[in-house]
Amino acid sequence: MSSLSCLFTLCFFIISLVAVDANTTVPAPISIPPSEGWNGNDGPWSTFTVRVGTPAQDVEILISTTSQETLVVLPEGCLSSDPSNCGSLRGNEFIINSSTTWAYNGLFALTIDANLDYSGNAEYGFDTVALGWQGGSGGPSLKHQIVGGIAAKDYFLGLFGLTPRPTNFTTFDDPQTSFIHNLRNQSLIPSNTYGYTAGAQYMLKGVFGSLTLGGYDTSRFTPNDVIFTFDEDISKDLTVAIQSIQMSAGGKTTSLLSSGINSFIDTSAPHIWLPLEVCQAFESAFGLTYDNDTDLYLVNSTLHTTLVTQNASVSFQLSNTINGGPTTTIVLPYASFDLEVSWPIVENATKYFPIRRASNETQYTLGRTFLQEAYLIADYDRNNFSVSQCVFDDSPEHIVAIEPPGEITSNTTSNGTTTPTTTPKSSSLSGGAIGGVVAGSVIALIAVALLIYFFVIKPRRSKTEDSHPDTAEIEGDKIHPQQLDDNEVFSKKGHELDAEDSQYAGHELFGKAIPSPTHELGGDLPSPGHIFEMPGSTPGAHELESPGTPALSEVWSGGGTGSGTGTGTGTGTGTGTLESMEGSTIVGTERSEPGDNEYPEDKPRRPFREASGGGRRPRYRMAE
Repeated sequence: MSSLSCLFTLCFFIISLVAVDANTTVPAPISIPPSEGWNGNDGPWSTFTVRVGTPAQDVEILISTTSQETLVVLPEGCLSSDPSNCGSLRGNEFIINSSTTWAYNGLFALTIDANLDYSGNAEYGFDTVALGWQGGSGGPSLKHQIVGGIAAKDYFLGLFGLTPRPTNFTTFDDPQTSFIHNLRNQSLIPSNTYGYTAGAQYMLKGVFGSLTLGGYDTSRFTPNDVIFTFDEDISKDLTVAIQSIQMSAGGKTTSLLSSGINSFIDTSAPHIWLPLEVCQAFESAFGLTYDNDTDLYLVNSTLHTTLVTQNASVSFQLSNTINGGPTTTIVLPYASFDLEVSWPIVENATKYFPIRRASNETQYTLGRTFLQEAYLIADYDRNNFSVSQCVFDDSPEHIVAIEPPGEITSNTTSNGTTTPTTTPKSSSLSGGAIGGVVAGSVIALIAVALLIYFFVIKPRRSKTEDSHPDTAEIEGDKIHPQQLDDNEVFSKKGHELDAEDSQYAGHELFGKAIPSPTHELGGDLPSPGHIFEMPGSTPGAHELESPGTPALSEVWSGGGTGSGTGTGTGTGTGTGTLESMEGSTIVGTERSEPGDNEYPEDKPRRPFREASGGGRRPRYRMAE
């Protein structure tokens, strides 16, 4: 009887564990509060606060839908000749030497928006990154995250990357996971998704940007039924087809686009990049004049007054294909184009119209200007996204989770990214919970079977054998087999099976902390040396070029993995530039730093010198 009681107790315990696993809940999405400030030298942009290092340093940065790292401005980004409030204008500086958890990795060339002629270098390392102000809402904090320190003014403010894809350094043998992917791996958000809009200072009393990780805010947009699929080139994943662009003013509508084009949504860049003939159509419709010195459409006070009075609007009709298919229209009022450009692009703050002339189709871009009036939901689990018209009212925030594929919940909407892809189930359990139930049930059945065998079947078999002893007659005497008591029968221990965890242990990659070089720089970090770069149209992880080492090309798409190798030397002397390639190739130039590494802004860029010797990493002295 005691054996049966033990059996039932163990079975009940196992079933209880399975029930606990079945009740596991999916984590809630995280709404990141904006910094409630407006920064930028090419428009008033709503920034977000990131805490970097130990002790934490607050920096205000912009959101990047095309990158996956965190970029922050270093003190080297402000020269003695710059305005005294340069650090504040650039969202506050991150001081590497003040962080006890900084682990130096290397100096690499930036490739973000290189196709738009942005260029610069970053000092990369690993450090603690957290979202939100210190003492504020207390957003998520993760250790050993990729952080790049920048000085180049092409990237005037820092950036927080939203893509979950990894970064591959040529100094590492394995890719480094992104902040968003790490949140998902640690079950801090329900999925590799986000909802974002840039905010609009001109609306109401100023409407700040909105960022939700693992979901979206339904109060910020009007949903539609158009689902955009990711582009095959993962570096251009958020590509839409613009079927038409129309200007409306005074009851009159003017077409500004003669034939459809594909354009990439990229919030790292502020402008809308369009074909030359489309820009010329804008010039005619709005009376704009192109400034060759700045490559911008500067607006004087007279024209500005006319445009404000005219109060025209521009409509972008978007689809998955250039011709036909479902469409959605995003309307931008003139106020969204009424921006101001300032130092260091121009000496004095000047109004401008934020469209740019694209040299080729790889530059067609819908930047932050567009995201003032559009709400973007990107789903990297399903490889699709949606673009919806923003709503500006006093509605309270309403956050909805986007669960992983296979989940069926009441939160599914017609927006597109959360459309279920499986047959609805009556169970409300998540896919992970259902998997846990199945695995737990199998383990429970095996355990019960073993217990029944050892505690019921085997003892009964032994007793049966004892009740039928073998006998032998030897000259009339009976020989009886030896009889064992119950304690002796059960004295032999059964085999105890070693169980292994059903989940794979995650890897946490740690870079060796190399002492950060001290450097005294002006205007930009030094050139990293000769760089070889793979074509941007090749799917792969974002790879940063190491000084004197050719870049590797690795494929990382969805849940797949890939690998690559690369070699290089740094011997000899010579010159080098970031090479230009066809297609969606990243284009950029490097500069040599004369004298004390202070580069005059009024001088043209030129090829840099590659240091002789065995590819040594240059050493610099950090400004105190």
